[in-house]
Amino acid sequence: MHVHLNEVQNIAGILQCVLPDGRCKVAVSQGLTSDDSKFYRYMEQLSNIYFNSKDFSANVNNIHSFLILIHSDLSADVYFNDLVVETQVRLKRNLESLDPGSLVMKSDIADINELSFSNIEIQDSDSIVCCLKVGWKFLLYFDFLNQGRKSDITTRQRILAQLYRYLSFEEVYRTLESENCFQKMVADGWFPFIQIVGKEFEELASVYQNGDSDTSNEVTALIGKFDESRLKAMTDKWWENNLFQEKRELLQAGIDAFLGRTKSDYINCIKTLYSEIEGVMRSLYFEDSGERTRDIQKLIDRLIDIGERNTEDDQSLLLPQYFLNYLTESIFKEFDPTTGKVDLSRHSALHGVALGEDYKPERALQALLTLDQIYFYLSTPPNENENNNSDIEDTSSDVSEEESVE
Repeated sequence: MHVHLNEVQNIAGILQCVLPDGRCKVAVSQGLTSDDSKFYRYMEQLSNIYFNSKDFSANVNNIHSFLILIHSDLSADVYFNDLVVETQVRLKRNLESLDPGSLVMKSDIADINELSFSNIEIQDSDSIVCCLKVGWKFLLYFDFLNQGRKSDITTRQRILAQLYRYLSFEEVYRTLESENCFQKMVADGWFPFIQIVGKEFEELASVYQNGDSDTSNEVTALIGKFDESRLKAMTDKWWENNLFQEKRELLQAGIDAFLGRTKSDYINCIKTLYSEIEGVMRSLYFEDSGERTRDIQKLIDRLIDIGERNTEDDQSLLLPQYFLNYLTESIFKEFDPTTGKVDLSRHSALHGVALGEDYKPERALQALLTLDQIYFYLSTPPNENENNNSDIEDTSSDVSEEESVE
């Protein structure tokens, strides 16, 4: 639905606080979700301004989403409830297997990069106020343009995508925010791997968040879902990358061992893939720097650096900084046989000190998921021609721009 308002107030921003010297901090641009207590104060003030106009006849109680564009002449267009949202996403699936009109499920999404609105033209001189419902929560984003300032439309689309992504995959971010829960998962070799983000990760994370020590049912169920068909769909795209392709024979041996499903097969899978994780990272380091190194930390840092280059923002679902911690604390964890600290890792496995009882099926799966995560770090994000519609809803981070005024 659409309503045109002939004249609205010229809002400079929303007051945040008064400083001791008498100046004020005003949020000119900010994004937040309904988890933030400020959301409700902002919404009441904004709705009083835009939805109580004599030109606006809709009942505010019936509005669940809206986009307000305030033009430079202080007229405004209000779109509400029937907004068509488009998101630019990265998919887990091979794009060659998809045709226009194919359904894209939440479990197909590797990342959300930009959010825009179909059939609504936004000028770079427009101020914007946007609220979207995501499940049972909301996102709010506003950007009030002052003194002739023009907006970077792409930046706006990415901020909206951050909010949309946060609420769409809130379980991932909530787990990361709970340091104790996240560290327990890492200690067990788990991470919000792109391949399991969605319902599978939610089910696994909920066990840790509830403080349960027995995750065997969830882990067994997850391992069982990675059958030959799913592994083929996951790994077929690896061979498009030359670093994976040149190690295809070795990596395939690890994949085949995992599918054998015996204790010996899992041991062979782990022994093979743990070394090849390092091998891919070494090849990457040489390709990117032209140098060779024996320093594992340099390999990890270079991978994370490339991952950050190939993600749109630091809230990306690829989580490069958190993955750095995972690689250091799990895959490449140091060992010390003099103290009995020989948890399974690349180092303890290849030096022959890891305990046989630690070569578990989940560790084999985690090795495969780690390689898949690395593949996504080496893949460039979608360009403007790779838009995909999505009917999921939104995310949050406290993105804001403030100005101090007398």
